[in-house]
Amino acid sequence: MLGILLFFVAPSVIGGGVEEPLPAPKIVGLDVHPAHIELPDRFAYTQLLVDARTETGEVLDVTRKVRIAQPPPHLDIDERGLIRPLADGAGELVLELDGLTVAIPYLVSGQTVAPSPRFLTDVMPIVSRAGCNAGSCHGSADGKQGFKLSLRGYDPQFDHSALTDDMAARRFDRVWPEESLFLLKSTAVVPHEGGQRIVPGSRDYESLQAWVENGARFEPDVARVASIEVIPRHPVIPREGMSRQVAVLATFGDGRQRDVTTHAFIETSNTEVTEVDDRGLVTALRRGEAAILARYQGNYAAARVLVMGDRSGWSWEETEASNFIDEYVHTKLRAIRSRPSPLCSDAEFLRRVSLDLTGMPPTSRETRAFLLDRREGGVKRDELIDRLIGSADFIDYWTNKWCDLLQVNPKFLSRGGAERFRRWIESAIASNQRYDRFVNEILTSSGSTYEKPEAAYYKILREPDLAMENTTQLFLGIRFNCNKCHDHPFERWTQRDHWRLSAYFARVGRTNVDGAPMLDGAIAQEEMIDDLDEGEVFYPDRNEMAPPSFPFEHGGAVAPDANRREALAAWITAAENPYFATSFANRIWSYFMGVGLIEPVDDIRAGNPPTNPELMERLTQEFIDGGFDVRALMRTICRSRTYQRSVETNEWNLLDETNFSHALARRLPSEVLFDALHRAAGVRSQLPGERLGTRAVQLVDANVETPDNFLQLFGRPPRESACECERDNGMSLGQALNLVNGPTIGDAVSSSEGGIAELAAFEKDPLKIVEELFLSFLCRFPTEEELNDLAPTLLASDPLNLAALEPEGAKEHATRRAAWEEDLLPLAEWRTLKPVTAVSSGAAKMTIRDDDSVLVAGGPEKDVYDVVVSTDLSRITGLRIEALPDEALPLGGPGRNGSGNFVLSELRVNAVPVASPQEARPITLRNASADFSQDGWPVENSIDGDDTTGWAVHPNYGVAHAAVYEVAEEIDFEGGALLILNLAQHYGSNHTLGSLRISVTDSERPVRHHGLDEDVVRAVNVPAAERTPADEALIHAHFISTQPDLADAIRLAGAQDLAWALANSPAFLFNH
Repeated sequence: MLGILLFFVAPSVIGGGVEEPLPAPKIVGLDVHPAHIELPDRFAYTQLLVDARTETGEVLDVTRKVRIAQPPPHLDIDERGLIRPLADGAGELVLELDGLTVAIPYLVSGQTVAPSPRFLTDVMPIVSRAGCNAGSCHGSADGKQGFKLSLRGYDPQFDHSALTDDMAARRFDRVWPEESLFLLKSTAVVPHEGGQRIVPGSRDYESLQAWVENGARFEPDVARVASIEVIPRHPVIPREGMSRQVAVLATFGDGRQRDVTTHAFIETSNTEVTEVDDRGLVTALRRGEAAILARYQGNYAAARVLVMGDRSGWSWEETEASNFIDEYVHTKLRAIRSRPSPLCSDAEFLRRVSLDLTGMPPTSRETRAFLLDRREGGVKRDELIDRLIGSADFIDYWTNKWCDLLQVNPKFLSRGGAERFRRWIESAIASNQRYDRFVNEILTSSGSTYEKPEAAYYKILREPDLAMENTTQLFLGIRFNCNKCHDHPFERWTQRDHWRLSAYFARVGRTNVDGAPMLDGAIAQEEMIDDLDEGEVFYPDRNEMAPPSFPFEHGGAVAPDANRREALAAWITAAENPYFATSFANRIWSYFMGVGLIEPVDDIRAGNPPTNPELMERLTQEFIDGGFDVRALMRTICRSRTYQRSVETNEWNLLDETNFSHALARRLPSEVLFDALHRAAGVRSQLPGERLGTRAVQLVDANVETPDNFLQLFGRPPRESACECERDNGMSLGQALNLVNGPTIGDAVSSSEGGIAELAAFEKDPLKIVEELFLSFLCRFPTEEELNDLAPTLLASDPLNLAALEPEGAKEHATRRAAWEEDLLPLAEWRTLKPVTAVSSGAAKMTIRDDDSVLVAGGPEKDVYDVVVSTDLSRITGLRIEALPDEALPLGGPGRNGSGNFVLSELRVNAVPVASPQEARPITLRNASADFSQDGWPVENSIDGDDTTGWAVHPNYGVAHAAVYEVAEEIDFEGGALLILNLAQHYGSNHTLGSLRISVTDSERPVRHHGLDEDVVRAVNVPAAERTPADEALIHAHFISTQPDLADAIRLAGAQDLAWALANSPAFLFNH
């Protein structure tokens, strides 16, 4: 970080040493303004500006720090560097700082000549600077205390008359000028409500007094101010807290120049970045940019000041440029010591450019294809731009834009008229009509508003002054409504300019077409627009006709025989018009970048300069040279790296919102948000009175609305003004509430016929559902972390996901679950039995293992197993055979066939009571049930007495299966019994059991297989109030596996919840 150096201050330092310190780098040169001082009369002055160039390239304002080597006898220099004359003479003003000197030659004259101030060039600036003609004083509509001046001096002749003729000229005393009432009042020598405005004895006072002494003449032919400029043009203030003096230089019609700094009004456009005092000293408050605006005698100028701030550690990294846009932006970023963000990702670019060009996001299929394209980014991005420009969605989107700007509204045109005007605009967009011709046709078209729909422009705008104000704001970016009642308060436009330009619209004829239905009162739905031979406008404050004339001239040609509208259209659309192409290029730039080079886009004036003037000029010229080709302009912008930058910022561009070092996130416009939501959800929108699937941007009537007022709530313009301010892209509490519980978004994501429902019904894999929803709503693949976090929310087996069900679904689930649990009871408690012996009739090897199972190896293709088990249960109600998987078996078993299958042909059981072996007898089995049975081979076949049938489990291999049999009769074995199981397996091809285990139960009947493993059985047997979350999870997972429609409903509800969350995310709501 730079250190601080305090310069030694001698008594002859201009600023007296009371100023902010300078950064430490060595000063290597001094520059001054003016280079030559000339003071031709007593009241002339000049503001000295001294800049120091440092070895690091910084430029510092040292005006208040330099030393005067030898005070010149002819000059009076105050502590701020304002130089006034003392006596006639010539010489050099020598300034010193840090061992460097600079000499300024000067010439002072006219000090012995009696001054002769002029009203227009000397008196009016003093009156204005004193605030006498301000809106809060005598410039108000009714004046003050019986004395009225024109607002800000826009009518000097009226003001002269008010000063010299009103009150029988009592405001002046030509015999005793110092006794003139207007001098006594302004100096507060006599009571004055406005207080003292001018100090007695000051140069301004002396100038006013001299004017009175010379007869208080008007002299209308004196050369007036032609322009002003702020010096320096691009000042830089290195640090917060430092200051920079500016000067204002006026150029008169005869070529003379005069420093008018102390009489100009100087202010800042951004009070958070800078503040400026009434002498033009600009003080930096924080890093940023602001326009320093100067106003003097109806002329305006601006200089853009940069507060650099501490940029320690900054360095410029060479950055690739795709076209001239990047070159100009990089030059500006380098100048302000910023650094551009990297390019956005392919996914971000795809969504951004699709929304900007077509008002629609890409489909998931389009997104997948673009992201999987491995070609170099520039190639596929350029192809995408070319594909989108001119597409059907592009035409719909930009047609809607122009319908907004041209106020295509059935309120003004009727439904039929609005449809025709929209179709005309649509045709112009589809054919890429030259912009200048497009505007020319609108302004000059005549005929039926149905047959020549563009002529309906004059059906909407029926008054000459309103048509002029709309036209200049829309096509030139100038707000002429501000100079309707008085001269423009911030620009050079006068009230005369307003009404003289309005005169070009005074001869537009409008005639009802015979038989046409009436629209409003005496106006028919269809009118004939033509040009009349007569029709004028008059100045509103006097009964005087305003002749048609342009507020400024340019080099464009206007045909001498052109009627008024033709002349106006030629003047407006000429390539030489400095506003026409600029305003449109700036407007298009703002649509793609989120902010204009000039902002607001329809308020172009000297006091509102571009943030990058060189880029604005080049963009305009490219548009003109390209034949006013709108698509080419769009293509140039979209192909620039500036457009394609990420929204992510770095430490150097974090606060930048005007220099395009990074992309700006923009909330989707109302219609775009509506259309994007329905496309992402895969739902055809239903707008009242419109065809199913009509996009919001296709609406003819701006008053068509959804039941929840969605379009208006999110800022759709009513199409009653050409101002961009009609559209509101901000955020509000009402919008937030609508997104949370409004029917537009709710119906879209919950539609039973939409893409989300179709996706959830077809795709069972939660990972794939999450991926598809991300592609649809956010136009990107989910990250691995997002997949891992979100996929579980779609699992029907997780009881937490029941919260996604609507109340009706939750009620249905609860009802079924209760019935399922009730049907389960009683649940059998099984006791596994360790085999006493296990023998294969085919000599297969049968191994009894520690878990009481039997593993079979070898043996014939058909076999019969005899397994003897012992139980101490005296009462047996059921028998269970488990077929168990094992890695030693083909495909994991549980059968020994190569496919892992088996066929249990017949099961027979004999019981031998321990207490009375002689009473051995067969046991009858019934009500066979199993967790799974192969089609055509149900478990009931295993006890049907037919060895040619049986129980099999194709294709459910590699997992455990179980068959449960209820004992038919009540038996009681006091002291237990031996059970002899005979398992016949006669199918062949090794369709024999590979691993089995035997269990019995004495639970109450009925005994059947419930498809539950032991953990679930344990959990279900726990009273509901005592179950743990783990118990509940086990039970829910098994229950939902038996209810495929409920599982589908939970998966769908989860997908809808995720879609709703994505639609409510900034990533969806904003174009980034």
